[in-house]
Amino acid sequence: MLFLVLLALSVLALPVGARAAPDDRRYVQELRSDFARYDLGPNGALARLAAMTNDALRELSFRERREARFLRAAVAADLLLIAVLRPDPGLREHLAEALGVYDDELFDYLDQELYAVEVDAFSVPAQRARAALDVARGDGEPRLGEDVGTRNDLLVLRHVAARLQGARDPVAALTPLAVEPCAGVEGAAEAAECGGLYARFPANARPALAALEAIGHVIARLHRDARRDPLLRALEPQLRALRAGLSGVTLRMLPRLEDGVFQLPVVGEHAAGAPDVALIVERTGIRYGYVPGARLNAAGHITLVADGEPVLPRTAELSFSSRLRSWTHPIPELVELLRRLERDGRRPHLAIGTSGQLRAHVLGCVLISLRRAGHRRALLLAQSEDGVARTTPVELVTLAETRNRARSGLRLRVRQGGYSVVGFGVRAQRIPRVWRQKRFHFDVDRLARVIRRRHFKRADVSFMARVPAEQVSPAAFEVAERADALRVIFPGRAR
Repeated sequence: MLFLVLLALSVLALPVGARAAPDDRRYVQELRSDFARYDLGPNGALARLAAMTNDALRELSFRERREARFLRAAVAADLLLIAVLRPDPGLREHLAEALGVYDDELFDYLDQELYAVEVDAFSVPAQRARAALDVARGDGEPRLGEDVGTRNDLLVLRHVAARLQGARDPVAALTPLAVEPCAGVEGAAEAAECGGLYARFPANARPALAALEAIGHVIARLHRDARRDPLLRALEPQLRALRAGLSGVTLRMLPRLEDGVFQLPVVGEHAAGAPDVALIVERTGIRYGYVPGARLNAAGHITLVADGEPVLPRTAELSFSSRLRSWTHPIPELVELLRRLERDGRRPHLAIGTSGQLRAHVLGCVLISLRRAGHRRALLLAQSEDGVARTTPVELVTLAETRNRARSGLRLRVRQGGYSVVGFGVRAQRIPRVWRQKRFHFDVDRLARVIRRRHFKRADVSFMARVPAEQVSPAAFEVAERADALRVIFPGRAR
């Protein structure tokens, strides 16, 4: 569609008083008709291009010659894009043969040909075709968020699909592709100026959401033009596969905590597979909610989805039916809830955080409940100083299970009086709490200095039952920065 529409505008480029011979006009009309669909057979588009030699085009009148030269360059550029996007090395070889150039000269040759016809009505489509060839060659990136033509849109989808392929976290993969759409807008003006969907998410989640919305616009434009553009028709199977893959991408937004209350979802700094459900442990119970995800529907519009109810920021409460005992033990009602959360035999991916003043003993009872319900791994959830939720993946291991396993490279214990740390290349030592701002604080900074410049294949974090639960996460996150795998060790038996 791109160049066919602009070809109709080419009459504006006709010099005053110029007249074209009927045969010349008929020739160009035949070219338009032949190139309305790309026939890649032996007598199709390639044969037509091979016949459009410079000598043949010189016989045309000025207007028809310029239009025919643009057609040749634009169609050849499209065929080269088809060869790249399918991919089809044989088509590329045949194209080079039809144009009378070597295979490795195709990109430079077509760039020069398109540059030569960047005049009048052909200027914009020629520039866009050149930009698309630069991207296809690897000399640039497509422009997401701008409607600069079908060729750019196709390359955008390919580029985004490549970034998402194998990405552990789609949010992190999409974030660099867009900017914060609500920058500089705060408070009450945020909801009014930023828009309904964006106003529900904090700043560091919005770039990925903006990228997803822009991808939706790209898909909608390509769907609109699919029947009229010969390039899109030629690449219909590839386009269908790209659309299907991107429509299935869900951006899970990790929760944010503020004064112990779920607030708006945000991107976690250590997101390693976003959770399906977030659990917040309190002194007498837990609150939980399903983490929402943003997904493109068939029309290219963003919809919020979740695997169940309630969806954050709303939460449901589960109170412990009785006071916890003094030893670490599973909580029956929590084990029952976790089993109810399963869908078709699939256990949800859980993020575990704490709220308010509670001892680590309560956290230990929750963790052993997860193990009793069949969960061996989870995300540890904490709040950073700027209010953004952070997560790190952990393996849940009971103390009894460690007795028959090889020791980890680093072992950290959170005690009432501070930290105890020992490991390969780390001298066994205690890190006492420090007096600051009229109270004692756990010295996370010194812990970081003790284990810095070290990297461990595996690390263990354990804790005493009477320490504040809120002190477990900072230590775990510090150790996670320097370990390939992190285990949280707690007393009790899984069965």
